[in-house]
Amino acid sequence: MKLNYTYKFEDYLAINNARDKNRKNAKTYQIILYFFILLNIAVSLNWLYKVTAFDMAWEYWMLINPFALLLLPFNFYVLRPWKLRRHYKLQLLDNKQVDFEITDKGVVSATDGHIGESDWTRIIKANEEERHFLLWVNHANAYSIPKRAFSSLEDEQYLRDMIAKHVI
Repeated sequence: MKLNYTYKFEDYLAINNARDKNRKNAKTYQIILYFFILLNIAVSLNWLYKVTAFDMAWEYWMLINPFALLLLPFNFYVLRPWKLRRHYKLQLLDNKQVDFEITDKGVVSATDGHIGESDWTRIIKANEEERHFLLWVNHANAYSIPKRAFSSLEDEQYLRDMIAKHVI
């Protein structure tokens, strides 16, 4: 089966989001982060309460807590997306045509004259996301196949069958 699609940022982002979800102890890190955010909020509110209610002197070193609280969302919602866009643009794949072929032997991807081939034995894992199929070659690199590339539901099912037969 042959597919042809235009590579977009959302295809790149699908790999990164899946990689983040699959990271070892990802949920634990997220729980710890939220705990520290709540602790930071509690310490900041306690400090503000003491300063206003008891007319205490300002302790400028305590401004670190609200400042840190502002840095966390800045990191997640500004800095990280900027880094991802920058890395995506450095790959020079934006709006390039991708020819993808799925066979009994494996998968072949061709972009801008560069061909990547992987036997089914080299694909260690496969994920089906809401809008993408991800075929993992190792823990960091994957083929991102958007569902918009499939012309029919039968083609999507063919890929699912190939994954079930060779990967899982």
